[in-house]
Amino acid sequence: MKIEIKNAILEMLSDDATITELRDTAENFTWVFDYVKTNAEQLRARFKTESYNTTGDYKTTLFVNGLRAVITTWLDNDCADSVEQMNEIVMREYRKLFETE
Repeated sequence: MKIEIKNAILEMLSDDATITELRDTAENFTWVFDYVKTNAEQLRARFKTESYNTTGDYKTTLFVNGLRAVITTWLDNDCADSVEQMNEIVMREYRKLFETE
């Protein structure tokens, strides 16, 4: 996974240092959905009150903002789908955007 993507996700989700450790060892998005599920109430409120803008190339901006929309929808659905299902959805889109370069 591109480090720019990992850093943008980290910035979007938290200032919590423990998530950095998860990010640094991850090759998929399971860490994102585990973190979101654990911190659902806090993130639900944060996503409703804060805007988020990425900087960088168009693909990264598209992906990170799309991921934020997916996370918001997942939270609105009370995290009904499993972390693994969410990871599969996001990994499929990540591959389409970044592994075909």
